[in-house]
Amino acid sequence: KEDVSYIFISHDLGVVRYLSDKIAVLYLGRIMEFGPSEAVFSGPHHPYTEALLSAVPKLDRTESSRIRLDGEIPSAANPPTGCVFHTRCPRKI
Repeated sequence: KEDVSYIFISHDLGVVRYLSDKIAVLYLGRIMEFGPSEAVFSGPHHPYTEALLSAVPKLDRTESSRIRLDGEIPSAANPPTGCVFHTRCPRKI
């Protein structure tokens, strides 16, 4: 080990998975999920992370299981209170 750290910003989670030991998933500049790479990919907890991972192409995927997000995209300049993802969250009450 060379004791090197870097911040790698990408929307390509297929690449992020293999380059990172830890991953932070951000939405409108807020951390939605953070953890070891394998934990985030094997069992995401936040619905935004689930939606992002469903968009990663898989060679063995026979049917489309991509999660499509509905709802209004909030303004980054004036984000909503609470969880900034709640306007698009499929689990909101």
